[in-house]
Amino acid sequence: MSEEHKKDMETTPLNQDNGDEVKKDFKGLLGSVRKFLSELLEIRSNTDAVATKESIIADIPFKNHTTWILICSIFIASIGLNANSTAVVIGAMLISPLMGPILGMGLSLAINDIDTLRRSLKNFTVMVVLSVITAFLFFYLFPLRDESSELLARTKPDIRDVLIAFFGGLALVIARAKKGTIASVIFGVAIATALMPPLCTVGFGLAIGKPWYAAGAMYLFIINTIFIGLATFLVIKFLRFPMVRYANSQRRRLIARLASITGILVMIPAGFTFYNVFQESLFMKQAQEFLQETVEVYQFEGSGRYVDNLTKLEYVDDGTSVIEVVFMGDELIPDNMINTWRTQKNEYNRLKDAELNIIQGGKDDSEEKFNYVSELYEKNKAELLNKDEQIRLLEEELASLTMNAGKQIPFRDISAEIKANYENVNALGFSYQLQTDFKKMDTVPVFEVDWKNGISSGQKEADSKKMLAWLKLRLQDSTLVIKEVE
Repeated sequence: MSEEHKKDMETTPLNQDNGDEVKKDFKGLLGSVRKFLSELLEIRSNTDAVATKESIIADIPFKNHTTWILICSIFIASIGLNANSTAVVIGAMLISPLMGPILGMGLSLAINDIDTLRRSLKNFTVMVVLSVITAFLFFYLFPLRDESSELLARTKPDIRDVLIAFFGGLALVIARAKKGTIASVIFGVAIATALMPPLCTVGFGLAIGKPWYAAGAMYLFIINTIFIGLATFLVIKFLRFPMVRYANSQRRRLIARLASITGILVMIPAGFTFYNVFQESLFMKQAQEFLQETVEVYQFEGSGRYVDNLTKLEYVDDGTSVIEVVFMGDELIPDNMINTWRTQKNEYNRLKDAELNIIQGGKDDSEEKFNYVSELYEKNKAELLNKDEQIRLLEEELASLTMNAGKQIPFRDISAEIKANYENVNALGFSYQLQTDFKKMDTVPVFEVDWKNGISSGQKEADSKKMLAWLKLRLQDSTLVIKEVE
């Protein structure tokens, strides 16, 4: 036997032993990790099913003290929303008893308790109706009804509201199921899921005659309710709470079927809502990316301006979504640029079917633009952060329109007075003229005078000086200029 063959026979068992040891160590490591994760995430062993069920059922009834607590929380939330005070709104959420019936519905569906489900639905309906009526009366009778950012933030739910409601519900039920309930978690979930503010916003929308506000806020409340209830149902099922037993086996099977059907019916709209809100969020994200890469980087050569606060992004699931942007000033966007934007829009898969509307115009339609801006501001106040922002933007746009709108000068009265006092004037014109010294740009009001034939230059100069002094005093504008028609 050769020396090399002997060497191979001697080293082979050693390599096999090393491989077996590595495999054994690896399996031991996996076992340790599995045991660690099991101990870290396991919640069944420290769950008190009986106490959890009793505490949830105890919070369902709506009467006596609970009624007055709810009314007080509605008033506090309404006042906080009206005053745009986040701290006050948080206080109202902490004392609101709305969470009780929602947890009761999730629990009853999970354990086939039809009686608890019936009581939860009844109390939940009464709470919602009372909340909306109370909020409506407050905003209808209270003289100050500003559309604060805290109110308007509850009119347009998105995918984040769905996730907050679901994970908030998970945290709440897990905390309630633990032996020795974690109170801080319950308070945190009450703040995060925010059930009371949307109901107050429903009352606000109805009180000021804007049902679309009420519809958006009610949609947010329904989202919160469904996904908190769904999270409760899933956790109770995972923790294997004992099912309610009925003496009559036929009745037990019937109730089990009813509970299962109801649970499925709840999950279907929950899934549909999640899908729709998720699709809308993706559309909004791509629309904002499109605007950032095209419209917002467009360079104007003159006085044009893109008014980003009036941008309208409207998602419709049937494909008729709208992207509407507004430009102010005398400079028009070229047609070839607009066509380029539309081509670029179609490169985004979620914007292909959306309609791109460009609102713009020159100096001749200042009045139409002014009316459009006024109407658009009324419809899009929800996009503004607060009253100060609204005032700043309105003043800015009105100042721009004032500089470019001849209707701001009482031209009819001025021309009549000039005709009565200056017999040498044959015709009169008025316009705004843009001037620049390449450092800044100014808009100067210019009166153009057509003098009658045969008037001496000295007479024209004297009348022009007199007319200019009078016009500056009459219109309170020292920048006025008078020019002779050539």
